[in-house]
Amino acid sequence: MSRQRFADQVVFVTGGSSGLGAVTSQEFINEGAKVFVTDLEERSILKQLGPNATFMKCDVSSPEDCEAAIKACVEKWGRLDVLFHSAARLAPPSTVPNHDLALFQALINTNLCSAFYLARIAIPQMQKQGKGAIINVASTAALFGDFGM
Repeated sequence: MSRQRFADQVVFVTGGSSGLGAVTSQEFINEGAKVFVTDLEERSILKQLGPNATFMKCDVSSPEDCEAAIKACVEKWGRLDVLFHSAARLAPPSTVPNHDLALFQALINTNLCSAFYLARIAIPQMQKQGKGAIINVASTAALFGDFGM
């Protein structure tokens, strides 16, 4: 039985149509939240989440997409209580001299810069409301180096 800890709250989830983001979206729904799910593609997650969820395509490596999605969330649900950022991009292992420069830039924009792009838009909305929370998720690869990564 759900405790409804997030009743009347709005949660914005990146990377929300698969993996950790999808599971997190479902848990927030189970706890009473309205969830604004973003990802590069919808997949089938919304059918599972029901009427308290909506989807918008968002490439978090784009500051313009981040701004548009957060504004759409606030427009749809009237507020933003939690930003749960779990979108990430992986690349095949490579040595530095052989690493594709465009892929490297895409990795940096997605896995690093996106947290700034999203917070830059979310924080003023949360300040206007008087509260909010930002959760940035990373794998253990963010803490420890590995060959080719």
